[in-house]
Amino acid sequence: MYTLFLIVLSALPAWAQQTFWRTLVVDQTGNWDHTTIQDAINNQRIGDDPEERWTILIFSGTYVESVSLHGRKENVDLVGIDPDAVIIAPTAATLASPSPAAPS
Repeated sequence: MYTLFLIVLSALPAWAQQTFWRTLVVDQTGNWDHTTIQDAINNQRIGDDPEERWTILIFSGTYVESVSLHGRKENVDLVGIDPDAVIIAPTAATLASPSPAAPS
């Protein structure tokens, strides 16, 4: 299985291969990079360079949080593994309080 994956990956053009390492994964169980979407957005590895696209891959679940791209993250795509099973449900409390500031 790994050999097949490597062969398929090596057949992709260079621009497509670069996108794989620019992915952060959000999973509420804590088995991946982040447990909240906002923590992934605030990751310092994500810069402001529009040529450097990032994907935040979100596992299924209900994420009770407010999500803000801080008006400067035009190079970030939020992608749900199952778009019907990824729910972002801010509460009244999270809507009233601002999201944590983005790192400078």
